[in-house]
Amino acid sequence: MDKISVTLEYFKKKIKRLFDIFSFSLLVVPESSTSLVRSKKINSKKISLLFFFFFVSIFLVSFLFFKYTPANSMLGNVDREFSTSEEEMIHNLNQRVLTLLNELDQLKKSNENLRKAIELADPTLLNNKKDTPKVGGNVQRVFFDFIEKYFFDSENVIFHRPMQGFRSRGFEPTKGHFGIDYSAKEGTPIFATTNGYVIFSDYTVDDGFMIILAHAEGYLSFYKHCSQLLKKERDIVTQGEIIALSGNSGYQTSGPHLHFEIWKDGMPIDPEKILVKF
Repeated sequence: MDKISVTLEYFKKKIKRLFDIFSFSLLVVPESSTSLVRSKKINSKKISLLFFFFFVSIFLVSFLFFKYTPANSMLGNVDREFSTSEEEMIHNLNQRVLTLLNELDQLKKSNENLRKAIELADPTLLNNKKDTPKVGGNVQRVFFDFIEKYFFDSENVIFHRPMQGFRSRGFEPTKGHFGIDYSAKEGTPIFATTNGYVIFSDYTVDDGFMIILAHAEGYLSFYKHCSQLLKKERDIVTQGEIIALSGNSGYQTSGPHLHFEIWKDGMPIDPEKILVKF
């Protein structure tokens, strides 16, 4: 115990001496000789307390300023609690993101179906010429032979106009326009140009609601920018049957109209060359 007491006493003296080093006296000398000269001794304890209260005051003022004024947004505080309206807004945004993701997934599936449908225009799949060799085991070839034999009149394919309307643009393949446009108000009926089989009926980004029909003799017909599709994939349609309603859907459109295309053996052709005039 004596050694501990001696050690404590030693440290007390060292600490006191350290404080004495920072102790100083303040001498006030008045200009007037009649006034008394005053001196004030200031030690380190008082200085420490003074600085302590000074920094505490600064901290409190800063805390209250950023807590209860709009300046708190400058700090980018992400841990703050959201209000009811903000939580509702975040919830709505999350729902919109989920909806957009679902729509994107549906568009991917639709584009894949469209790619497969266009591939059916391959001459090896739809060409019905007698000198075309039949590839054994080709399920698509067998399927289209069956459709043409029992549903289509492959010996006499006649194409009628798909709708009543003003022809606003013709066949311009050099400009990337592989069909003809019919201007009409939205909701005008669209008819199957001839007997066919629906191989695609869905929404695409560029062409909007679109329906594609497969016909005999390797023909395909495209009906783009519809407002509503009335037939679904795998439906059998007859010439003159209503298959869709005209519209203005998709990015590649400038107004209500029908973009109509006819392909033969995988190549676009001018519809006006084979459409029956009436």
